Amino acid sequence: MKQLLCPFDFSEAATNAAEYAARLAQDRNMDLVLLYIEQLSAWHGTVSEVPGGLPLADDWAQGTKEQLRSYAGFIENQFKIRCTADFRAYIATIATALTEMIALGDFELVVMGTNGADTEIDYFFGSTTYQVIVKTRKPLLLVPENCRFEKPDKLLYATDYCPDDREHITRVLTLFARYRPELTVFHVSRNRTAVSDEVFRCFRDILDDEVNQKRNIRFKRAIGDDVPGILTDVMRDHDLLVLLTRNRSLVSRIFHRSALRKLSLSPDFPILVFPYQMDK
Repeated sequence: MKQLLCPFDFSEAATNAAEYAARLAQDRNMDLVLLYIEQLSAWHGTVSEVPGGLPLADDWAQGTKEQLRSYAGFIENQFKIRCTADFRAYIATIATALTEMIALGDFELVVMGTNGADTEIDYFFGSTTYQVIVKTRKPLLLVPENCRFEKPDKLLYATDYCPDDREHITRVLTLFARYRPELTVFHVSRNRTAVSDEVFRCFRDILDDEVNQKRNIRFKRAIGDDVPGILTDVMRDHDLLVLLTRNRSLVSRIFHRSALRKLSLSPDFPILVFPYQMDK
C-alpha cells in the first residue's frame, strides 16, 4: 500500500498539515508517515549506511523521538488510520535530507505545512520548500497553517501550455477521484493578442478532446502580469491550486520571493505541486 508522507517538527503549521494528511489518508484508505529530521551541525564518528541513521545527539533528541511516536499514536486513534513515526538525524540541509527520504519511500503524496508569515518567507519558501519542490520526484501538497481540511470540490490547474498537462491532469483527477471534483484548467497570458487567443483555443480544444471524456473540466484564461495576485483572486472560488514544475516560467513567477510575499499574505488554500520528473 502506498503511503502519505508528512514532514513534522511540532509547529502549528506541521500539526495542521499532519491532520490534513490524516484526513486524506482516511478517505483514501492509506497509511501516513510522520517524518522528523534532526539536523546535526557536525559528526565525527562512523557514518551509518542507513540514510539519516546517525546516533541521536542528546537526551533532548531522544525525548523528541518519543514525542513523535506519541503524536503518531494520537493521529491513529483520532482518525482511525495507521500512522508511523520516522525520526532521522542528518548532517545535511533540511531540504537535502527531505529530498533523500522522499526518494527512498513509496509515497504517493508528500504533505508539507507552510507558514505565510513575512519573517519566515525567505527562509522557508526561499530555501527549504523551494529546494524540495525542484528536487523531489513526488507530488508535493503545501498546506498553509490556517487552512483546514475541506472536501476538494473545485480544483484550479494552472498551466503555461505544457506537453505533460494531459498526464498530470489525469493524475490529479485520479488522486482526488473520491471527491468527484470540478477541475478548471487556467492560463495567465501577459497580453491579449490574436495569436495568444488562437493558441489558447487550440490548447483548449486539443486537451478537451484528450481528457474531457466524462470528466468535469472547464477552461479559463486571464490577462495580466501579476500572477500571484491573479491566482489569489481566482482561488476565492476554488479549493486547491495545482502547479507543474516543468512550467519553469510559471513556477519562477510564482515562487520568486517577491511574488511569494504577495501570494502568502492570505494563504488560505493548499497548493499541489507536480515535479519536473515524476516517479511512476
